[in-house]
Amino acid sequence: MTASTSTMPELNAVYERLTDLERQFDELRSQVMGAKPRDKNWQRTAGSFPRDEATLEAERLGHEWRAQSVDWDSISTQTPTLES
Repeated sequence: MTASTSTMPELNAVYERLTDLERQFDELRSQVMGAKPRDKNWQRTAGSFPRDEATLEAERLGHEWRAQSVDWDSISTQTPTLES
């Protein structure tokens, strides 16, 4: 048995796997290409959370956290100017 004949089953297995992968890729590509892009409309998103206690508490905590994370002393109140 030569080296070329002993690798034939291995080559056939690789060929079969490659053929299967190409088929799967074609299926996925057709699904992706046929998919409709999601509508990114801020007007649909705004107000999508209910105005219940949990949402209001999350909103309050978010405001509190952002207020604490700003170092107001390092923020300059002067408008930058270009010096010549």
